[in-house]
Amino acid sequence: MMNSFVSWPPELSSTQVEQLTLLATTYSLSHSLLYLPPNTPSSRTPPAPTSAIHAPFSLVPTPIPRRLFDLVKHLQRAYNVLYSRIAMDEAFLDEIMDQGGVAEVDRFTGELWRRWKQLRGEGIVQPLQLGLFRSDYLLHQPSESNSVSIKQVEFNTISSSFGALSQQVASLHKYLLASTNYFNTSPILSPDNLPPNETIAGLVSGLAAAHKAYGVESAYILFVVQLGERNVFDQRLLEYELLEKHSIHVLRRTFRELTSSATLHPTTRALLISSSPSSPQIEISTVYYRAGYTPTDYPTPRTYDTRQLLERSRAIQCPSLALQLAGGKKVQEVLTREGVLERFLRADEGLADVRASWMEMWALDRGDGDGPQREGGGNNVYKAAIPAFLDALPARERAAWIAMRLISPPRGVGGYLVRAGAGEGGTVKSEVVSELGVFGWSLFGAGEVSEEKEVGWLVRTKGEGVDEGGVATGFSVLDSVVLVYVNRLSGWVYSGCAIHTTFGTVEFLSFDPSGHATICSSSCLGDRDIGSSDTRLVRRACAIELDTGRFRLIEWSIPQYDTLLGRNLPPTSLWPDTAEQALLITIDNTSIFTPGSGGPQWGFRRTELIAQGAPLSNRTAFDASIETGVTAFHFSVRTDERRPLNYAHEYQNVFVEPTDGSHVFGLQIGELRTGTYSDLMPTKCTAICVVGILHGSESGTPFNTTPMASSSHSLKLLSHDLSVLFHTPFDPLTWHNFAVIVDWTEHTLRVLYSVGATPLRAVTPIVPNSSATAGADGQGEFHFGLLKLPLLNPKDAPAEQSDVVHYGIQEGTTEALAYSGVFVESVDRGVSVGNGRVIVLDKLT
Repeated sequence: MMNSFVSWPPELSSTQVEQLTLLATTYSLSHSLLYLPPNTPSSRTPPAPTSAIHAPFSLVPTPIPRRLFDLVKHLQRAYNVLYSRIAMDEAFLDEIMDQGGVAEVDRFTGELWRRWKQLRGEGIVQPLQLGLFRSDYLLHQPSESNSVSIKQVEFNTISSSFGALSQQVASLHKYLLASTNYFNTSPILSPDNLPPNETIAGLVSGLAAAHKAYGVESAYILFVVQLGERNVFDQRLLEYELLEKHSIHVLRRTFRELTSSATLHPTTRALLISSSPSSPQIEISTVYYRAGYTPTDYPTPRTYDTRQLLERSRAIQCPSLALQLAGGKKVQEVLTREGVLERFLRADEGLADVRASWMEMWALDRGDGDGPQREGGGNNVYKAAIPAFLDALPARERAAWIAMRLISPPRGVGGYLVRAGAGEGGTVKSEVVSELGVFGWSLFGAGEVSEEKEVGWLVRTKGEGVDEGGVATGFSVLDSVVLVYVNRLSGWVYSGCAIHTTFGTVEFLSFDPSGHATICSSSCLGDRDIGSSDTRLVRRACAIELDTGRFRLIEWSIPQYDTLLGRNLPPTSLWPDTAEQALLITIDNTSIFTPGSGGPQWGFRRTELIAQGAPLSNRTAFDASIETGVTAFHFSVRTDERRPLNYAHEYQNVFVEPTDGSHVFGLQIGELRTGTYSDLMPTKCTAICVVGILHGSESGTPFNTTPMASSSHSLKLLSHDLSVLFHTPFDPLTWHNFAVIVDWTEHTLRVLYSVGATPLRAVTPIVPNSSATAGADGQGEFHFGLLKLPLLNPKDAPAEQSDVVHYGIQEGTTEALAYSGVFVESVDRGVSVGNGRVIVLDKLT
């Protein structure tokens, strides 16, 4: 399959790198993308800095597949609920800490757990808890696979940092694009491919929700910070947003300072902070921990006492001790065990999607990567270092560690890394690995989740071969996202015409704000174009690269272009990203195709696109790549009220065609001339009927009960033997979404379908599909467009009447069909069903 990021980054000259670095560093210094320099005096908190350096960043954004980016953003809502419920399940956490042995062998985690148990014995005063979360992921592409998926590295429940600076990096990359267009080095670098990032407002909305729930408007939010914190600006941006947008004040204090300044009101248990002996005490609504996740934050028993004091108060904890313990690696491993996740999530709450995001984990029996219970970065052991580590690890301490199958990021992806302060090293080009984090928050307590949201994202990029991913620990740079299509198709226009006539047209809509679209010339000029006296019909085509999402035109065989005025047609809302486009394919009486050999196909009217790889001459390898293993062919269709179809005809619209002229599957519209009901088609609704999608009710009319004789206004999905596996009314002005899953090894099909923004659902079981004849181009070419069959001409001879390719009646009207969401997906365990969701195959319903 084609991966859009294997040639990343774009090639920049040394002069261009120097210019971009200058622009980027000055922008960073002007927009709070900053660190305090090393060895900043920390005797006062907050310190009074006299200088700052820019944070480490990537000069160009990192490519992330669109569907995977949408998927993990969608998953965050399920993870918010999952970890909220874990934190409220005392028995579950006690079992892991006690019977699982973690508390015994990990003194730090054990101390937190024992303090939490003591608090529970006293009685928890504040039932509400706030979680500001970040779920971290890596792209996963095993060496033996063409499929790219995304897998969770860890889930952070305390001090989930860099949310504010990640927003600044996203703005930095948009600035560089706007000011230089990255010197036109990559068509992928376009505004439509740089997603918005409003993490500052999103995280602050969670803190503000907790403050409001506390119910004392004049109270402050307490930020508990580390002594000598260099990442202070990431925290300050949240502080400023709280004050400017919500009128909420913030206090910043270290554990050391709180040891002497924090007290509890004797009756209300309100948390009170004294700024000085003579100043009034300040009530705290919410305690937000940017410290407390590592043993070094608790240098003395008094520090643990201070943490316990804060937890005894009525202030809402972010996180509580329970939620901090829930974020440990051992909990992550236990969740992967059979039946455990079902304790916390229902099937309709994203259970299958969450499970599919995990790598295998074990209780240190085997594996390729080891991780400890605690959070914070710098605590993992990798690859070849594992045997020696295990040899030295006492058997009793193994309960505190887990083994996780190593995630395999795609190879060959590079970047330009600018270290903090740049220094003499300047900008370094390196092969890289990027980790995508998604932020969310949840306000919960007393067994219920009151409110939760997904609120933004970050990317951290490190040099390939560096195992840890923490920016603060010096291993990574901050980065942002450029969205790409992976395993999507390229295509080219493929049609024909007689001399002095024209092609059918392919009208691409909404290319730019003016509504204009450029398309290859549709005129045929005969032998003057081909430089010979051959006056046969000639084939004309132009290449159209669909992979960029903007249908970038590449000249293939015609030297001239026309400009057509498009009209705004929103694409299917099943794939909600700004780069998704709609296109309109038309036919008229001049849309007559002549193949490379043979005469004109006078009986057909035909305009199509055929999937094509890069380079355009290498269709053989491309066809073979999309027709191995299991692939899902996605497409959405709708009517055009200005140029309606004539349903007395049969239209063949989407199909995979081997060299023998058969179809592996096909979507047809109109009066069916080539096909019969499959024996699998029910006359009553069974498990393979989908009801309620069109009619909004579980008692709605099943799709598959319309008699074939009256189905000319229906969409019909046919198998290789021309059995109609599924059909549904072709309702006008509505996008009809399909995915046809083809198993090329087992020779089976499965059809998924929906309308509008409704996620795809299976409308057939897995059905046998006889093997098609494979030609030089693999199993066949992937076509979509309009191929209109003729009506019978009673004046034709019997032999001519059976030759629909060359004989029959066609009207001269212009007709059209709209397409959107056309791509092929390599299916590993799951298939995309829209709106960022991927469903495990055996969970399809």
